[in-house]
Amino acid sequence: MNLSHQSATTLQQATRSGHITQILQQLRTEAPLSRADLSRKTGLAKSSISAIVDEMLTLGLLCESDPAVNGVGKPSIGLTLNPAGGAAIGVEVNPGYVAVMLTNFVADILWEEVQPVDPGSPRESYFSPAETFIQQAIRVARNQQLPVLGIGVGLPGSVDLQTGTVVSSTSLNWYDVPVQVPWEERFNVPVMVDTEANMGAMGEHLYGCARDIDTFLYINQSFGFRRNIGLAMMLDGELWRGVGGFAGRVGHMVIDPSGPLCDCGQRGCWRVMTSDEMEISRVKEALAGGRSSLLRQYEADDYAALNSDLIHQAAICGDSVAREVMERNFLYSEQAITNLANIFDPGTVIISFSFTDVDKPEVQEIIESLTAVFSEFEQSKPLQARVERRLSHLGAQSAQLGAASMVLTRFIQNPKSARSHSLPMKVGRNGFSN
Repeated sequence: MNLSHQSATTLQQATRSGHITQILQQLRTEAPLSRADLSRKTGLAKSSISAIVDEMLTLGLLCESDPAVNGVGKPSIGLTLNPAGGAAIGVEVNPGYVAVMLTNFVADILWEEVQPVDPGSPRESYFSPAETFIQQAIRVARNQQLPVLGIGVGLPGSVDLQTGTVVSSTSLNWYDVPVQVPWEERFNVPVMVDTEANMGAMGEHLYGCARDIDTFLYINQSFGFRRNIGLAMMLDGELWRGVGGFAGRVGHMVIDPSGPLCDCGQRGCWRVMTSDEMEISRVKEALAGGRSSLLRQYEADDYAALNSDLIHQAAICGDSVAREVMERNFLYSEQAITNLANIFDPGTVIISFSFTDVDKPEVQEIIESLTAVFSEFEQSKPLQARVERRLSHLGAQSAQLGAASMVLTRFIQNPKSARSHSLPMKVGRNGFSN
């Protein structure tokens, strides 16, 4: 990006003092705003605002909107983030699938792909489709003349934020797996790696059901393929990751000390008590007692073909056995969520349920119905012990959109360093290359 020496110096000074970040953050959440609005909200002098805004218009980071006509005085020109100011790629690696999303500078989704992966597959079965999709996303961005600002990656487990390494993920069976460095070398853009729960919480906070609150717990519970549970904690608008960055491993919180052995070495973890294996075991137990069920058709081969997806489909069709199995899982989850709420007193808990066919109306119906189990349980508590529960607005897209939004957030916090790593391309005032 070619700037005059004086312009580059002005931009560097503004970046160091955080003025650009202040302006971009204001416009990210409250656009459109006039220059006078920005001066009032940031406390910066109008002359400073004008100089910085002119630079960002030249860089293609901002757009001017039509003047607002209020009937009094000179109409003010509104400012917004320029959708063509850049692009971000969000990646989610889940035990049962890989998903990649491309967004513009205001987090509009431009392109996305999902590839199912058999749980327990070798690492390359996840990396190969992810890298193929990332390459495709970069091509889409180039075709639309958008500089790629970075790649955000969300995965289950514990992540070393400094090195972008997956320290441990029992869901994926990954241990000490580097992600950031190999992908930065391959794609020549910055890469951020974090847990899928943290990414999901960020997505909900910026674009979903948590836009009006700054403190909440976010819980992701996935169904189908292979079960996974994650927690993120948003405190005063910032993710709290713990001293070592490994907070949120609630899937291994013990619910029943006499329960089955988990692969983490403990008995009765939340994850194992709501696992696919436990669902199948409970179905077998019910049918052995003579219950009528659509799932009895799998009895001939000792239920070898039965899986959680089939149980959930039966529940959707009104099967009482399948429905009771799912409700029991939800009650275990409610017990765990109540424990967390008692410990952290968050005020609000956001719950994201990920099903294989989450977009189908009948799946949404069962999610809403089973969520009522939480609400009924909550209403039975004393008023002072109650916590507001919200159902995720973004659902299965929350981690991908959150991962992309973290890339945009890092750019907003340090636009000069992030831009220097992006694909070499100048974006003009109206979003077109010059």
